[in-house]
Amino acid sequence: MKYPRYQMLMQYLSLSEEIGGDFFHRYPDYGGYICGSQVQLDVSRANFIQVINTFNQIEAAKAYLFANSELTAEDFNTRISRDRFWEESMHGLLVENVGVNPYDFTDEEDFFNI
Repeated sequence: MKYPRYQMLMQYLSLSEEIGGDFFHRYPDYGGYICGSQVQLDVSRANFIQVINTFNQIEAAKAYLFANSELTAEDFNTRISRDRFWEESMHGLLVENVGVNPYDFTDEEDFFNI
């Protein structure tokens, strides 16, 4: 990949090979062949908390429908491959990088102090 952003991503993901252990899957180059789904919305400061909370509630369905692929392999048989790739890689070392927020935000301060 010739774009510096993706070169940096691939270098970061390959750190799992240096760290080792049972936490990581054996596909550190997955960043070169997965897709994602992003939604950009223009929201006001007055309603962004409501919008974030709403999208958190539908995230699992959105990811399952639009950002995952079935993958059948000996040790990696799943219909949510993107989630597994992400969660069991260098990204998953920081819990705030994976999953869905466990609760609704109450206000701006709550959101920024997570």
